[in-house]
Amino acid sequence: MDLKIVETSLNLRVERKLGKVLKDYSLSKNVAIEQLKLEADVYCNLEYMECNTSEYMEAFSTAGYIPYKGLDASQRGIMCMVKKEYPVKILHILTEPHMLHLQIEKEGLILDIISIKILVAGSDDTDYIGRKEQWDRVLDYLDSIKTKNLCIVGNLNHGVISQNYGEQNARRFFNYQILLESLKKKEIKVVPINGTSYRGYLKIDHLCISDNLRVVKAEYLNLFGKHRIIGVPNHSLLVANLRVCK
Repeated sequence: MDLKIVETSLNLRVERKLGKVLKDYSLSKNVAIEQLKLEADVYCNLEYMECNTSEYMEAFSTAGYIPYKGLDASQRGIMCMVKKEYPVKILHILTEPHMLHLQIEKEGLILDIISIKILVAGSDDTDYIGRKEQWDRVLDYLDSIKTKNLCIVGNLNHGVISQNYGEQNARRFFNYQILLESLKKKEIKVVPINGTSYRGYLKIDHLCISDNLRVVKAEYLNLFGKHRIIGVPNHSLLVANLRVCK
């Protein structure tokens, strides 16, 4: 069974210092149009919020997709679009980090897809300690489930990848190597993808898979260019073609 997944950071956020609220923002139909050109089975959207989304939702509905959401108390989180012909179950939601676990059936096979956004707050020691605590919650959840067909996709926000992290570097508390080793212990591998996913130097959007999955192709695609427009993706999209082995 083959399945195509697209992870997108929608870049939706509220400028609270300017007195803004959710309904001051929109998720454009144009974003949906660009995403739909990729003809994926599943779209995992991070940085989603319940703003003006009617045109975006209509575009996906017309194309034959159903939305599944995992939101926090502020109505922000993850929203996945899945082709309507696939049976889907929402198995679990976390709000810190944002996490949505879907179980999807295709051709009689089951694939578990977990979408994650590690939340950030300042890039100091306290922030990275908090990021590690969020990641530990994900690891605890992974220990609680049993699946041989697991795909994890998302912005894991471990910061710049370095070889060493000194005593003055906040990333000593949470970094790519910590993430890599923690998944390795669970027999989950981080898929190598050429290039970067954010700002030309950060590689923080990842695809992680269990041993029973094969990667046909995985790449970063920068469809929206460089900008600071809220509601237009500012990360490269992570596009992956996966194969579930019987």
